[in-house]
Amino acid sequence: MKTVAVVMAGGQGTRFWPLSRKSRPKQLLNMVGTESMLALTVRRLEGLVSADQILVVTGRDIEQAVREDLPHLPSENILAEPQGRNTAPCVAWASVTVRDRFGPDTVISVFPADHYIADEESFQNAFTSAVAYAQQGDIVTLGITPTRPETGYGYLRFGDFCPEIESVPCRVRTLQAFVEKPTFSQALTYLREGRYLWNSGMFFFRSDVILEEFETHLPEVLTLMEAVSTASSGKGYTEALEHAYRESPSISIDFGIMEHSERIVTIPSNLGWSDVGNWRALMDFRDEGQDCYIRGEVHCEETRSSVLVADEGMTLVTLGVNDLAVVACKDVTIVLPVERAQEVKELVDLMRKRGKEKLLE
Repeated sequence: MKTVAVVMAGGQGTRFWPLSRKSRPKQLLNMVGTESMLALTVRRLEGLVSADQILVVTGRDIEQAVREDLPHLPSENILAEPQGRNTAPCVAWASVTVRDRFGPDTVISVFPADHYIADEESFQNAFTSAVAYAQQGDIVTLGITPTRPETGYGYLRFGDFCPEIESVPCRVRTLQAFVEKPTFSQALTYLREGRYLWNSGMFFFRSDVILEEFETHLPEVLTLMEAVSTASSGKGYTEALEHAYRESPSISIDFGIMEHSERIVTIPSNLGWSDVGNWRALMDFRDEGQDCYIRGEVHCEETRSSVLVADEGMTLVTLGVNDLAVVACKDVTIVLPVERAQEVKELVDLMRKRGKEKLLE
């Protein structure tokens, strides 16, 4: 069966400021290894589909950096959005593109560019299973079995098993509801009930199926992207694409489509998954035997349970530091309690309000 992977690589990753900037967002950073988060995602997929069946949707402002990061992908497989409009327009454009290039019965698998998966064998089993169910017309999402009462993730409430497919390693279950990020007490209840999964943002569907869902739930977005599909090449295509993104609502695929679909099911998965959502999350990627996450030229004494990052050309030295995130860049250094890492986005907003846009570029 034909399968194409779509990697969404257009976000800015503001919670990793000041290391993450508009010109070098989170997905292009080496956060958990020697490769960028984007390159790690693509490499993981290359074990399942060929390079010519991987599309990367990114922003026009970082298009060249993405091409340099993924030199082995065909040039036409890098799709550059003229502006950010959240994930629904992104998925619509990619789905129309896949239909036109590969056919309407092609299974599309959609992945964020900046997540981490430790257990690649389990991921391969989940991928194979999700593709099989998507081929028969289901929309499949991978739900992550929670390991703690996490308040930073959305959740999925699942129901009974669906009919199995012979020789498929994982069986899907009905998806009863998408649940917003909970309070700690709610998250603890979800964990105890055992009927809730973390929302990973990974989806599988046939191109014709998802375009039917757009026609039902977001027809205005589909109309705009179909106009791109039928536009002439060159200048006409570029103008149609710019018009489509200018006129599209900014809406997520979850809120715009998935929460309303009657075709969606889920595979509960144990993948060693993390969305690597903020500086605190990097504590899970400490070197073995280390109490701190350390990146770059860092020298620390009597320092515990901290995230310490020195950008290229910087040296960071700490003494008597506990439970802090310290990130030193050439033009900005931030220091904050590691437990307040979710609030870095608010610092970005503060810099913008104070006219410090250059510190975000």
